[in-house]
Amino acid sequence: MEGVKRVLVVCCVHQQTGKATAAELGWLLDQLRPDVLFLECSPADFPTFKHGPYRTLEPAVVMAYHGRHEVTLVPVDLPLPDAELLKPKVDELFIQIEAKSLQYYPMDLTNRHYTEKGGFAYLNSPLNFLIESEMQREMQATAHAVGDSQLNELYELWMLTNDLREQEMINRVEAFASHTSFKKGVLLVGAAHRPSLFEKLQFSRRTGAGVVTWDFDWHHEVANLDSGAESDDDPLYLESR
Repeated sequence: MEGVKRVLVVCCVHQQTGKATAAELGWLLDQLRPDVLFLECSPADFPTFKHGPYRTLEPAVVMAYHGRHEVTLVPVDLPLPDAELLKPKVDELFIQIEAKSLQYYPMDLTNRHYTEKGGFAYLNSPLNFLIESEMQREMQATAHAVGDSQLNELYELWMLTNDLREQEMINRVEAFASHTSFKKGVLLVGAAHRPSLFEKLQFSRRTGAGVVTWDFDWHHEVANLDSGAESDDDPLYLESR
C-alpha cells in the first residue's frame, strides 16, 4: 500500500511493578488508540500469547484492548527455539555483571525505583533512555574488562540474540506496513530494547526513506500521562476509564 505509516514505539516492562501495571498500560493504549499492535512475540508463540497462560504483563492487556477496540495484532519477534536453554545463560550473565561491576547494580536499582514510581511515563521518558543506555555501556565495559572468557562469551551471545531479535522486529513491522493500510501502529517492546532500536532506526533513516515513520516522541498525544490510570484490583483492566 502507498504512503508512509506511523508506528509509535511504546516501552514496557514484562512484569507489573509499582505504577507499571496492567491498568496503566490499558489506559495508555486507550489514549493512543492504535489500529495495529506489533507485539514482542514470535508468530510461533502467538497462540499462547492470545489464549494463555499469561506469564507477562502485555498479553492480558493486549487481549483486553482487542476486546474493546478494532485492532490488528501482529507478532514481530524472532522465534527462539532454544529459549529454555538461553534463559539460564542470561540469568548467569546478569549475576556475574552485578558481582563484578560497582556501577551496574546501583543503576539497576535506580531504574527499578523510577519504574515503580513513574510507570509507563518513566519507561518512555528521556531519563529512562539515558539510564538504559548507561546500563548497557556498563555491561559491555565490565564484560570486556574483567578478562573472563566465559563472561565475555555470555555477553556476546546476549548481544547477538538481541540484535537479531530487534532487526527481526523492524523488518516484520516494515514488511507489514509495505502491504497493509493503517492509521497508527504501536510497537510494544521492553524498555531495555529502546536504545539499540533507536540506533538501528537512525541508521536506517540515513540510508534512505522507508515505509514507516518510527515515533519515539509521542507523549504530547496523551493528556496527563504522568498521572496514568488509577490502581485497582482488575488485572485485565476490562472496564473503560
